[in-house]
Parts: sequence; C-alpha cells; structure tokens
Amino acid sequence: MLEFFGFPGPNSGFRKDLIPGKIPGYCPESDGFCCLRLCCLIKDCGNLTAMTSSRPYLIRAIYQWIIDNGATPHLLVDASVEGVSVPREYVENNKIILNIGPMAAHGLILGNEQVEFSARFAGQSRQVSVPSQSILAIYARENGQGMVFNEERRKDPDSSSEKPGKPPHLRVVK
Repeated sequence: MLEFFGFPGPNSGFRKDLIPGKIPGYCPESDGFCCLRLCCLIKDCGNLTAMTSSRPYLIRAIYQWIIDNGATPHLLVDASVEGVSVPREYVENNKIILNIGPMAAHGLILGNEQVEFSARFAGQSRQVSVPSQSILAIYARENGQGMVFNEERRKDPDSSSEKPGKPPHLRVVK
C-alpha cells in the first residue's frame, strides 16, 4: 500500500485520532474500511465531517479568561446582522458594545448559535439576543485585551465558487 507524505498504512498502528474530523467507516476509495490516512484527506473520499464555527467556543474561552483575571467582558456586535435583538437606541454606526459581565448580564447563555441575556439599559430590563456570527470582538473593558473575529465565509454547497462567464485562472505549463 502506498504511503502518502510518510504516513504509515492502516496496518502499522497509525492512530486515527491524529487526523481530526475523520470518522472510521466505509471508504468508497479503498472499497472497505477507511484507513484514516492523509490520502483520504487529500482525495476527499467523503469521510470528512464538516467543522462547525470555532467562534462560539472562542467566545466562551475568552469570556472565562477575562472573568478569571478579574476584568469585565464586553462584546462588540454588528447590529446590522439578521437576528440581532438589542436596544436600537444604543446602536451607533450599526455597532453596539454590550457589557456581559456577571454583574450586568443576567441569565447569560453563551450558546453555539447565539448569545442571550437580560440587562438594564437606562434602568429598564431588556432581553438581548445576538447571533454568534454578529459578534465582532470580545474584550476586557479595563485593558482592551481579548479577541477580534474576522468575517466567517461559509461556502454554500449549491453555489459555484467561480463567477459565471469568467474563465478559470489555470493555464497549461509545458
């Protein structure tokens, strides 16, 4: 059996947990049990799982780190994203900063799809809900340390990656 980039074959004790995202099972390329080798990753034999967004996990981790260091976590949210439910009177330039510290945010849920809590705005209790993809940054108010997120690009499986009418940028090299 061919070794690919120095990775050993399936009978040599190669640990399947060294390739994240692989699921042992039937492999259409090898016509049998998936060997969980790098060649399966490159051939894209259909045995790879789609990874979820890392953003909610990073938000939870940075939130805990900020709290552990005695600081106050804040979110910078893009209020123009669909599904954002915040007091619109506090939105400036389609952005809002939310204090999600334990003293300000009650019933805080840092979920995979959205962040939810209730907070007081000018003395009135309001429910806040923001989708994870609308969160631009999480940082400590006291020193600005935290994380800024890039815009996530999700590939739509039904859409083509090429624009119609535009030829590919590949050429034959002799």
